[in-house]
Amino acid sequence: MEAFFLNTAGNVIGFVPFGFILPVISRGGKKWYVTVLMSFLFSLCIELTQLICKVGSFDVDDLFLNTVGGAWDFFLFISGVL
Repeated sequence: MEAFFLNTAGNVIGFVPFGFILPVISRGGKKWYVTVLMSFLFSLCIELTQLICKVGSFDVDDLFLNTVGGAWDFFLFISGVL
């Protein structure tokens, strides 16, 4: 159970800064779907690199959780919480 929590929290928290940085540095990043798409694509690049280089493991759950982390922080940033 502890490993599951660490994996889940680590993947979400790892992409939280992505949802904050994109709207700050890019005009297009102020649109939610651009930030979510960019979070997904960046995560996909990481996962494909792991698959091709045979370092770590390709995991669809990581794609989902990383994208959720980027989207979550984007909505926090836009709502004024951050």
